[in-house]
Amino acid sequence: KPLFQSYLYHCLNSVHVLFWAVIHFALSRSFTGHLTKKFLVDVAVTSLLFSIFGTALHTTYYLGLSRVTVGISSALLNSSPVWVFILSVIFLKEGLRVFKVINVLVCVAGIVLVSLFQKSNHISNFHDTSVVGAILVVCSSICRAIANVIYGRFSRRHPGVGWETSLLILGCTGIVTAFAGWPLLILFDFVELEEFMLPNHVQVFYTLAISWLFSAIAAVAFLVGIAKTSPLFMSMGKLLSIPLGLLADFVVHSGVSPALVYVGAAIILTGFAAFFLEQHFYNRKKAAAATSLNSVTDGPEVEVFAESLPLLGNSSSSAGVSEPRLSI
Repeated sequence: KPLFQSYLYHCLNSVHVLFWAVIHFALSRSFTGHLTKKFLVDVAVTSLLFSIFGTALHTTYYLGLSRVTVGISSALLNSSPVWVFILSVIFLKEGLRVFKVINVLVCVAGIVLVSLFQKSNHISNFHDTSVVGAILVVCSSICRAIANVIYGRFSRRHPGVGWETSLLILGCTGIVTAFAGWPLLILFDFVELEEFMLPNHVQVFYTLAISWLFSAIAAVAFLVGIAKTSPLFMSMGKLLSIPLGLLADFVVHSGVSPALVYVGAAIILTGFAAFFLEQHFYNRKKAAAATSLNSVTDGPEVEVFAESLPLLGNSSSSAGVSEPRLSI
C-alpha cells in the first residue's frame, strides 16, 4: 500500500512538532521567543507546499511505476538534479556556468547506465514502457525538485536555520497531510487504484515505525544540508547512494552486476567530484574578488559572505560581486 504508507509517514512526522517544542523551549525558555510573524508565515506556507508536492511525488510515482520498467523509472526519478538545477537558476538565481551544467549531465548519464543495465532491467525492456508512465515518473521527479528548491528559498529568507527549524517544518507538514490527505485515500479506494485497508499485524506497524525513524533522520539531515549548502549540491550528493549501494551489495552479499553498471557508478562519482571541485574553486575565486574590492575602496568595509559560508555554500550571490549568467 504505497500511498497509505506515504500518508502514514507524513502523519508520524507530526511528532516532530513536539520534539521542536521541547528543544525550542529548552533553548529560549519560551515557546514564542525568537519567533517572528514573518518566520511563522513562511513555515506555514512551506509546510503546506511540502504536503502538496510530497503527496504528488508519491502519487505520480506510484501511478507511473506500473506502466514502466523498474530501471527506466529509477533513471527518470533520479534525474531530479536536472530539475533542481533548472529551478535553482530561475528561483534562486544560481549561476548558469558551463562546467556546472556538464557535471550535472555527467551524473545523469551515469544514472542511466546503472538503472538500465541492472540484471533485471535489461535495455531490451524499453518496449514495456508507456509514454504516460514515463511522464508520471518525470512529474514525480519534478515534484521532488520543487520541494528541494522551496526549502532552499526558505533557508535564504531565514539565514542560519538548522535542524531545529527542519523539525518544525517536517512536523507541520505531517499535521497538514494528516488532516488534508485522507480524502485521497478514499478516492484511490473508490477508483480501485489502491484498496484502503489498515495493517492487521503488529509486526507491520513495527516495521513501518522503524522505517519511519530512519527516514525522519535522513529527511532532517537532508534539509539541514540544503540550508548549509544548496538544493543542487544535496541533490547531487544524494546520487552517491547509488555507487555506495553497489559497493555494499558486493561486500555484504557478494553481488556482482554487469560491467556497465560499475561504469555508470564510476561516472556518477566522477561527475560529483568534478562538481565539488568546480564549486570549490569558484567560491575561492569569488572570495578573492570580494577581498580585492575591499582593498581598493575607501568606504566602509564590505563583508565577504563567501568566506563565512560553507565550502559548498549557495553560489547565487556574494558581497558586492555579481555573477555572470554564463561563464566557463
